[in-house]
Amino acid sequence: MFPPPLVEWAVLANLDKQREPEMILLKGHLYVEMFLKERFRIQYAYSNKVLDSLSFYRMLTLLESDIGNADLVQMDALGLARELNLLRNAVAHEALFDSENAGLHRWADKALRTLPATKMQKYTRRTRLTHAIAALAKVLYASSATGREAK
Repeated sequence: MFPPPLVEWAVLANLDKQREPEMILLKGHLYVEMFLKERFRIQYAYSNKVLDSLSFYRMLTLLESDIGNADLVQMDALGLARELNLLRNAVAHEALFDSENAGLHRWADKALRTLPATKMQKYTRRTRLTHAIAALAKVLYASSATGREAK
């Protein structure tokens, strides 16, 4: 298992190369999904075949039923992940997607207020988005079932 701070740094380092909010959203969603799958592989011993059949939304639903209301940070992260998924779907299906009107930056601000995040660089509109996605990946990857905390 990767230490959760390393997950956050890895996502942030890879997203930092991107400049367009839409590309940060698309790539960030993929990184969050990748670490969600890794969590399922470790925590539930899911095979690659099973993992490949699970949608992002289905993984969130499975985690929600497993976590219950015991871990509030994880529950907040699940809600933020659902919102991120809706934004990703809008980018994928709307030819005239506008990140400003869609609320992408409002989502990032909400995520940074809600999730434990490590500030690794000065916040700008772009870096708030990259940090928010990295924090989300870290929290969703951290497994309360194995005693790991998202710190």
